Amino acid sequence: MSKHHQVVTHYMTEHGYIPLWVLVNVLTFGKIEYFFKNMKPSDKITIAKQFGLQPDELSKFMHMLALARNKCAHDERFFDMRFRERIHTKSIKNFSVLGITRANDGSYTYGTNDIYAIAIMFSLLLNKADLKEFVSAMKSAFKKLQRQVKTVPAADIMLIMGYGTNWDNLLCLK
Repeated sequence: MSKHHQVVTHYMTEHGYIPLWVLVNVLTFGKIEYFFKNMKPSDKITIAKQFGLQPDELSKFMHMLALARNKCAHDERFFDMRFRERIHTKSIKNFSVLGITRANDGSYTYGTNDIYAIAIMFSLLLNKADLKEFVSAMKSAFKKLQRQVKTVPAADIMLIMGYGTNWDNLLCLK
């Protein structure tokens, strides 16, 4: 039995309940998403406010992140992934600092249902230090990509992912 499951058994045996902070250590991300969707509306509002989001938008973020996580976990092609749903840009303060162009219909050309949308979600969900670490890791990964790929410019691959030239302005969303 794993250490995490021993803790769950301990709490059930000794206290008759499992604290949420213990439970989230044994649940999959998909199960946490399901758990959140089934919480009382007032609790969802309280949690979503911690991230400056509405509950429906946080629920959408969790669903999109779970899909992305599963694609990665199953070694599926990820870089050009597109989500059916789109993040709601009007709920994101300072979204314009990302410098994303708009199509003729007013919609954003990237950053709402692509891999960059994940980075935008991270900018809203992570604390400032973790976000800086993420941006730094992505910069390193893109530099490595540029050195290793010779047939296609790294900038073209980044654009397919939704990462435009000012992608690191994510730090300005915090």
